[in-house]
Amino acid sequence: MLNKNLIDARALKILLKYDVLAAGYEARGYPLNARQQEYVEKNGTSPEDMSYMKQHGLAFDSLKIGHDEAVRKSFEHYALCKKKHVTNLFLASFSSGRQDYRSGLSAYAFMQTMPDHVCELSSADVCKICSAVEVKDRLDLTGLNQQRFKCGSMIGYKTPYEIHFFLEQHHQLQDVPPAAADFAIFNAIIDILKHADDGLKPKDAHKELKKIPGFKPTTDECQYVLEILGFCSILETEQHRGYLTHYTNPGLAPSKSHSSDWAYPVDFWTGKNGINRDALKFWFGAYKEIKI
Repeated sequence: MLNKNLIDARALKILLKYDVLAAGYEARGYPLNARQQEYVEKNGTSPEDMSYMKQHGLAFDSLKIGHDEAVRKSFEHYALCKKKHVTNLFLASFSSGRQDYRSGLSAYAFMQTMPDHVCELSSADVCKICSAVEVKDRLDLTGLNQQRFKCGSMIGYKTPYEIHFFLEQHHQLQDVPPAAADFAIFNAIIDILKHADDGLKPKDAHKELKKIPGFKPTTDECQYVLEILGFCSILETEQHRGYLTHYTNPGLAPSKSHSSDWAYPVDFWTGKNGINRDALKFWFGAYKEIKI
């Protein structure tokens, strides 16, 4: 079995360039128009590169799966994952730069309150509970794996289709205890959020986070970290709760504005809301190195 903690550099480079749209065009199975064909030729992944990624555990065949099976698998993998393993790897991601170490917490947080349910379609032909379609004819697992390594969190859809894959992959990672540098970075993040000016918005927090010694995040990375803290209920508001205590259908979750690209609930958070210390204690209270 492949050691999922050991990543082949060439395979990872190919994965990070993987184009989900081009892969979707190629998988349709019927003739493409000239524009689509040109896009695939320019942005598609070659069969040789796909094979190389698969050999190193970073690419997968697409999967046909139904809603109810995805829910079942989400709960199965959730039961296999242990909170300490999830939080250890989340913390270890900061000094190592391993975004995939961070990704498990996003899915694990959703499972705190996601109900075990069967698909009941709404008028929009998606599940009334989680907004997933009844059947995914082609779930692009390679595209989801790219999210793990590139974003460190679920972005876009957050249904059982995505959750079960994130948890399955996370469970295969060996445990990595956080180092002193990881605790220093995380404590600095929490300290910034605890003492933020009342009017600080999430989109502006990256200016402060980038000042943390040893932490060199991109603006997008800052967003994904804050969104994960929102999923965990560490960053929330009284009206807009995270998934530790309240389940909100991700497909129906409100946005602060039509133009916002921030995930719920951190989209509504500002500095005056501070942090939820009870949620912080739930997730990280076992670490004496972390200042609750």
